[in-house]
Amino acid sequence: MVPAEPRLLATVFSRASLSRCVPIALLVGTLLSLVNQGSVIATGDDTGATWARVVANFIVPFCVSSAGFYGGRRTAWRKAAAGDPVPTRPPGTELHRVPGGLEARQQPVLPRREDREDQEPGAHHAGQHRPTPP
Repeated sequence: MVPAEPRLLATVFSRASLSRCVPIALLVGTLLSLVNQGSVIATGDDTGATWARVVANFIVPFCVSSAGFYGGRRTAWRKAAAGDPVPTRPPGTELHRVPGGLEARQQPVLPRREDREDQEPGAHHAGQHRPTPP
């Protein structure tokens, strides 16, 4: 069974979308406002139009990142509707591009620093206490 096509407003204002898009809008909007209106605000020459531009500096990146989020959800839906498997990433794997799509591959497990054999016995990091054997 194919899930229903994602609805625009329900997707854009979902918790998953907002948790990604709002921080982007806050960061980009702040930077744009500082660059574009910072000197006008700092000198006290700001007007209502200046603050309208500041608001737009936050709305535009929110809309752009939300459109990207919705586009990703819609692409996944279209693939599912066409019968293509939607790639998922099980824990401990990475997605790699392969001819014809994506493939999940197991990540190598690296030994913990304290388990490596190339360390001197009793060597440890500053601030960590490792008991010495009796």
